[in-house]
Amino acid sequence: MHGSGSVRGVSPSDLRRINERVVLEAMAPGERYRVTELMRSTGLTRVTVTDVLRQLQDKGWVAAQASSGGRGRPAQVFSRVVAEGLVGGLDLGAYEVAASVADLSGTVLARDRATVHPDLPRAQRLSCAAELLDELLARTGNSTSQLWSVLAATTGTVTETGTVSRSVAIPDWAGTDLARELGDRLDVPVEVRNDIQLLGRAEHLWGAAAGYQHALLVWLGRRPAVSLILRGRPYTGAHGTAGDLSRVGLGPSDTSWRGRGRWLPDLDRGTGEDPLPPLLHAARAGDEAALDVLGRWLQDLAPFISLFAAVVDPEVIVLGGPLVPLAKSLVPVLEDDLAAHLQQRPPIRIASGGSDAVVDAAARFAGERLHSRLMDNGGNGVARLDRSALHELTAGGHRT
Repeated sequence: MHGSGSVRGVSPSDLRRINERVVLEAMAPGERYRVTELMRSTGLTRVTVTDVLRQLQDKGWVAAQASSGGRGRPAQVFSRVVAEGLVGGLDLGAYEVAASVADLSGTVLARDRATVHPDLPRAQRLSCAAELLDELLARTGNSTSQLWSVLAATTGTVTETGTVSRSVAIPDWAGTDLARELGDRLDVPVEVRNDIQLLGRAEHLWGAAAGYQHALLVWLGRRPAVSLILRGRPYTGAHGTAGDLSRVGLGPSDTSWRGRGRWLPDLDRGTGEDPLPPLLHAARAGDEAALDVLGRWLQDLAPFISLFAAVVDPEVIVLGGPLVPLAKSLVPVLEDDLAAHLQQRPPIRIASGGSDAVVDAAARFAGERLHSRLMDNGGNGVARLDRSALHELTAGGHRT
């Protein structure tokens, strides 16, 4: 006898919702499928697949065409629709804000950036980012009415709801509800992610860490940081701060830097001007002093990366960030250090995208997230592939 706590069986409507997502996830955008192919990949019957395809056509996700060639009556083939529209990416840093625009297939169409001061008040930094995105849309012949959603990447610890709980790099960033404040300015759904964690996820989906179950991404920038992929999933730790090195020194006994977390100390001389571009420019031009500063910094960082690798045991180490153009100087040093300290030395790969890697990842991931959101639809079956449906689903278009 079953008590009052017994689990209810799956209803026909539940099965339809499940089957819609199963079929949709089996279809890659741009590919064409026969019913028999979808039957094999999903394990569903012909009747079920045919019924689900009809439902997905009604919701705008699937288009049907007659196949060409062969004898007799042409069989139908089905493709997953790529809707018309745009998504935006933002990279909100201490010295720069950047914006990018992508179509819903994930192709980045344009990007731009603006220099800001670390002490710029929060409201002005956010307005600068929103205006930059608006200008980028206008410059590419588009309008805000074509924008479905935005994903913002930023420095600091970010909560699931899009609030920055802590920030070392931007003085007044902590406590900022970026999802709400940017959503108010842009009038679209906004999600927020930590910049380095987002880049690690992007490299695992589309970049140098694709296909690996365990990866360590090392960000070489004004402050180094790491991002972890464990068992094929991003790992952010108990409090969402795994890999955040902003408050730690290079090692337990390190006294070479004056001030914890100042990884390239005194380079800005307290002016608030970004020290990295002129330093990189000088190093590329062969300036011995600049090369010496960066060389010593990279050599000091190598044992730290080895320590992380020894703890995590990754299949691959991916190097990203603005210092990557100097990776030729780092890789041999890092390889020697890894060989000396690890039982199994992982290969070293270079992340794609250069200085635009984070903002481009934000735009591409915005597209991934909006499709996932519409497919999930709060457990109510796949929603219509429609901009207004997304905005209704995300509480008035301000957050997801």
